[in-house]
Amino acid sequence: MYGRASTARDMRALFLGSDLGRRCLWDIFDWCGMHRHSFDPTNPHVTAYNEGRRGIGLKLAKLLYDHIPEENEGDDHNG
Repeated sequence: MYGRASTARDMRALFLGSDLGRRCLWDIFDWCGMHRHSFDPTNPHVTAYNEGRRGIGLKLAKLLYDHIPEENEGDDHNG
């Protein structure tokens, strides 16, 4: 089954496995507004829209950078 751990592994290989992948990831984070404020003091709809974009970037970052235990991690036996 293709689950969260498989998705995270694939995303890490794609985005963190090469300079090109890291550049693409930073572009995506920039498009999502990850490195700027999402608040617009004149229009709450713009703020909501910006927060939606930022949420996508945060979800991708969490998927890439959170620790996902390996299948055999925590086994009591050595070897």
